[in-house]
Amino acid sequence: MNDVAGKGRWKPPGWRRLIGRSAQKGADRLTKNQSPEWRLRTLENGLARVIKKFGPDSGPAARGREAIAQQLEIMGRFAEARYLWQEALVAHRRHVGDDDERTLLTEELLAANIRRSGLREEARAHFLHVYEVRLRTLGPEDELTQRTERWLASIDDEGNSDT
Repeated sequence: MNDVAGKGRWKPPGWRRLIGRSAQKGADRLTKNQSPEWRLRTLENGLARVIKKFGPDSGPAARGREAIAQQLEIMGRFAEARYLWQEALVAHRRHVGDDDERTLLTEELLAANIRRSGLREEARAHFLHVYEVRLRTLGPEDELTQRTERWLASIDDEGNSDT
């Protein structure tokens, strides 16, 4: 499943994933001492290149949007980041499905963004969805399932302290 309905790569071959991780580490080292705005521009330029090569609805474009969203969150720009998380989530759901771990991770990161923005009930709904899918697919003992369960518990604890 390297190419999904002509929409660019969604799951690169194993050798490419290894090279990609190595390249990302190198890019992180190069940009580590740069300003947040410079890093954001670099990520946006990278996304533009990926969209030109693979298309706006491709897996690399979704991952590029996620990287920009993470940088925006570092900069405290949560509303802008939320929009990119939502776009990436829609793309992942459309191409690899609702139960794919990449989709679930993106939804979990979107939920964390929403929670930081103070929208506790909306965040809870996303975390609950991720938890239910992981419980069904990975089981209750899996580390990811337990992590999502902790997120849900922390939101419930916040809700109880408000009353």
